[in-house]
Order: sequence, then C-alpha cells, then structure tokens
Amino acid sequence: WDAGLSGGLDALQPAARSQFAITVRRLIYLYQNVHYQRRKGVVDDELWSAWLASLDEHLDMKGFTEVLTDTRPHLSEPFNELLDSR
Repeated sequence: WDAGLSGGLDALQPAARSQFAITVRRLIYLYQNVHYQRRKGVVDDELWSAWLASLDEHLDMKGFTEVLTDTRPHLSEPFNELLDSR
C-alpha cells in the first residue's frame, strides 16, 4: 500500500499493481459516494471536512493520482468538478 501510494504503479509487481489499483478505485468511488451524499444534504459540514482532508492527502500521492487519472472518465461530472477544484 505504502509503496504504491508513494512510488506509483511502476513501484509494484504486476499482481500487487492490480490489487493496489482495485483498492484505490474502490476508495475513489467511496469519496464520490460521500460527495454525492453531501450534495443531497445527508453529510454535515464536520464530516465533510474530514472527508475532504483525507481526499486532499490522497491527491498528493503519486499512486492514488495515477489510478484516479484512469478512473476519472467513469466518475460523475459533479465529483470531477470537485477534483478539478482541489
């Protein structure tokens, strides 16, 4: 996990690369889900700020952003707009 986040996909062996990408993709979809719930008024400011802080941390990590780049075409327009603003 740490090697993938800091070193990117090329730092991992093929099997680990696949597992890492799947895990990161699921995390991205979780962020998107919380963002959707925020837009619908289900997630309050306190919880949302914690999720944004976590997202911002991941956006600074090479491996996360590599998987995110491949995943963005499958994400909602509002979530992609949030990503662009970060």
